[in-house]
Amino acid sequence: MKNILSVSVGSSQRDHTTVHTFLGQECQISRQGTDGDYDRAIQMYRDFDGKVDAFGVGGLEFYIKVADKRYYMRDVKRVAQAVKISKVGD
Repeated sequence: MKNILSVSVGSSQRDHTTVHTFLGQECQISRQGTDGDYDRAIQMYRDFDGKVDAFGVGGLEFYIKVADKRYYMRDVKRVAQAVKISKVGD
């Protein structure tokens, strides 16, 4: 079974876990909120890195592009730096 964790800075009251089968592969998908605590979210990425197959980071913009230039969001860049092993997807 594949394990996917979505870390959110949103409310922990919306946390949930479900199991679905995609293309014959069973996947456990969990959502964990940090109640607005960005540092706690970064720590969760570090704690679960290598323990889950992938992280979902829905809603985060790593950068905005203007003309030919990319402007990286400082706080979101911390997410990319925290994850070393697991895959990250939006």
